[in-house]
Amino acid sequence: MAQKVMSLDHSVVSYLQLKIAEIMFTSDYNAAILIIYKALSMSKVLLWIAVVMGAIYIVRVNYFGSKTYEPFMNGCLVSGASEARCSCLTDYVHERFDDLEVGRILRSDRSDAAFSERVDRVIAAGTLACKSVDQ
Repeated sequence: MAQKVMSLDHSVVSYLQLKIAEIMFTSDYNAAILIIYKALSMSKVLLWIAVVMGAIYIVRVNYFGSKTYEPFMNGCLVSGASEARCSCLTDYVHERFDDLEVGRILRSDRSDAAFSERVDRVIAAGTLACKSVDQ
């Protein structure tokens, strides 16, 4: 099966090379551009499919099925804050960090100084933003 795919790819490439060479000798540049465009149009389709799949993955990871939402909320509640304030802070943090970063926060992984400073800023800003929730 792999040999057939390789030979198919090789034959397509060979065909394109022959057509381009033929056109170059006949000085029909419009046809050469058309052949190159047709060859590239499939890669454009594949590129768009990759972009859409990447966007779906990012949305799924960030907004659906978060594995850190509940543990973060429970950790906040253990600290003695109200449920409303913890819910607000959890939403605030999850809007600004992806699931992997929140996992690092929960594990207290502060090995990167820039990340540690960003966490401190976001938690402080989130605490201030969620202060009015209890009142």
